[in-house]
Amino acid sequence: MAAAQCSIGMLGVMTELTIQLAPAYHLHERIAFMPIDELRERWDQLLTEYRHFSFCWMPTDASSQLYGFPAAKADFCMVKLYRETAEEPGTRLLPPNERINRAYRIYPHVFEPNFHEPAASARDAFEDQREFMLHNLPDSIFPMEVRFVAADQAWLSPNYKRDSVVISVSGKPGTDYWPYLKMCDQRLSEQGGRPHWGKLHFMTGGRLASQHEKYDAFKTLRREFDPAGMFLNDHLAPMFG
Repeated sequence: MAAAQCSIGMLGVMTELTIQLAPAYHLHERIAFMPIDELRERWDQLLTEYRHFSFCWMPTDASSQLYGFPAAKADFCMVKLYRETAEEPGTRLLPPNERINRAYRIYPHVFEPNFHEPAASARDAFEDQREFMLHNLPDSIFPMEVRFVAADQAWLSPNYKRDSVVISVSGKPGTDYWPYLKMCDQRLSEQGGRPHWGKLHFMTGGRLASQHEKYDAFKTLRREFDPAGMFLNDHLAPMFG
């Protein structure tokens, strides 16, 4: 099961599932804008105090509008803070930057237009990536998104056996941003970053073997489930064939 939880379609087709459900819950969301120094000072406090804490850092004054966020100055962060609550929606008037609703209505965010991004992990990588963008990539004005994810036991998961900071940097559609993404990937990889399989990445079998302790075990299991390689494709075969 730990292999199947993040198998990227390589272990075949599931025909039956038994799902253990968790109770539904409500969230109280608050959006705050903080200068980078305040966020640095409160980083650990916000991680401890809230059920979920994430933020988008704005490299320029024009960055926030690219995602349809409220106006924010350069080097400010749009911070999302979530607490679980028993309060029902609509029971009291909330400030414009707050809302209460069922969790499944609070979590999703739709970006228009959509964008491409790679991702990786580690707290120090945020500071490194921020300095890199400011000093070497002034044309990259898309916000950098930072999220916090708990450890899990899925063999190919980016968060296997470790709590992670997920850093997403974006390239603007319609421009040649591949060199930029490759530079970001190299820097984040040096921090021990693992791929988010739903994002762009530049992983190889060698890198997977060095960063995922269950890589060889997964390949062995994959061959048992699919000896003919039917569930591999041109993208997966060089990494898992």
